[in-house]
Amino acid sequence: MRFEPSPRTASTSGPSGRSGRSGSGPRDRAYWERSRWAGRRKLDGVAVVDGVTTNPLAHATATALAIAGTTAVADITQVTADLYRANAIEGDDTSLLRVSTTRGIRVTAGLTLCADEQVDPYVEVHGRRRSARFFYTEDVVEIDGRSERFERDDLFENLLDHRDEGVALLSPLAASGAFVAVIDAVGRTAPHEIDPAFVSPRGEGPARRLVVDGIEDAVVRAVDAEATFAELHLPWARRTVHEVVLTLPSTGSPLAELVDGAGTARSSSPRPYLHPIRTPGGVVVTDHHPADHDWHLGVSVALQDVDGTNFWGGRTYTPGEDYIWRDDHGRIEIVRVEHLADGAVLDMRWIGPDGGVVVRERRELRVMHRDDRSAVIALSFELAPAGDRTVMLGGPGSNGRIGGGYGGLAWRLPACADIDVRTPSARGEEAVHGTVAPWLAWSAAFADPTDGRPAEATVALAPADDASAADPWFVRVAGYPGIGAALAWDRAVAASPDAPVRRAYRLLVADGRLTDAEVGALLA
Repeated sequence: MRFEPSPRTASTSGPSGRSGRSGSGPRDRAYWERSRWAGRRKLDGVAVVDGVTTNPLAHATATALAIAGTTAVADITQVTADLYRANAIEGDDTSLLRVSTTRGIRVTAGLTLCADEQVDPYVEVHGRRRSARFFYTEDVVEIDGRSERFERDDLFENLLDHRDEGVALLSPLAASGAFVAVIDAVGRTAPHEIDPAFVSPRGEGPARRLVVDGIEDAVVRAVDAEATFAELHLPWARRTVHEVVLTLPSTGSPLAELVDGAGTARSSSPRPYLHPIRTPGGVVVTDHHPADHDWHLGVSVALQDVDGTNFWGGRTYTPGEDYIWRDDHGRIEIVRVEHLADGAVLDMRWIGPDGGVVVRERRELRVMHRDDRSAVIALSFELAPAGDRTVMLGGPGSNGRIGGGYGGLAWRLPACADIDVRTPSARGEEAVHGTVAPWLAWSAAFADPTDGRPAEATVALAPADDASAADPWFVRVAGYPGIGAALAWDRAVAASPDAPVRRAYRLLVADGRLTDAEVGALLA
């Protein structure tokens, strides 16, 4: 569970916070067969709507709403219900609820009855400097590692005191409106069946229960990112709509597809990106929405600090506070596409969290070279202010994070092995990261598209103009596989109406492990 107050005005940031997951509790077949109404949406024509959100873990959502001060129907502006079922029931057993309120607070609840182990449910709030976790079934509050148990007020005693002595009710009927509104949204949303391929049975007979593969991690990811399971593109979740805006041709299967990214979670800064990119032999050399960083999206143009707006996604690096969740995420939308024989020219707008356009971008994509073994894509972009004042383009590096100057062109690679990352004069993550060189190459064993076995491939980046050639390379191998060109390595870059910021690169993809000479020749 998470809730987060948003900034109150454009000029000041209000308190920000996040909460953790609400908990999970396995339920076996006997639980779903205990009565006629168990797990049913309707019974004898009457709405039942029994499931994880309305019965066993309903208290999690109700408690979070109460803590957030959201009690009336009028307090809620939007409810998103992403519901699933692994069991043979009509209701939901694994769900994500996201509630927006008039106070600018969002409550996010990750709920499942298909986890491998029982977890005590809790509501977790992350403020800008401190966090608190409330285990509501245990009456325990944890703050920064310290815990304290509180005495519980007896609601039945309170009801008797209210009747006999006029004492105010702790939980009056009027305070249930917001929760009922959430339940109404659940009732209007049909659960999506989880493919049995992603479900593992445990036990036999009445004790048999179903476990959704990786659900514990999925709940944490969804709540942490304030995203639905669908927005995280989990393999068992319903598919969100990504429009393929452009397909770059190759000798066999398409070389690359540019998708609009509209189905991306808000906290992952929705934006267009190239995915999948394939070698001529069909090996996929991009990843999107990986479990470690949901906001890593194929090959994209992204920056974490554009005049205070996060167009990268995830937590924002904040001097003195490290990475924290802030309600500062923007999105990038395509407004025009001019198709060319070998690519396209695209006009885009970078939109801030308040809906205002911050930056306008013109991007060009062209296939420069392709044969049976390799292909080269030319990618350039120009960023200009949407208004008449200068906009500063920055990120963690320009905000003081040493060695963390990512932002600009970013390439998230899929899982791979036997990695050889290099430039003409350096080899290995530590030696290459932060250096300036004519090209950056990555050779590794990726998954073959036909049988999943290792397939050797090489990808590389090269600057195509002087401004791009001055930017350091960004490399990650140990933490995750990724490369990029750092536009704001250690200082922000100014984009003015008279002097837009332009960068241009060549992207190489090839089958096999190319030699340095072959990389240099193909990128020349």
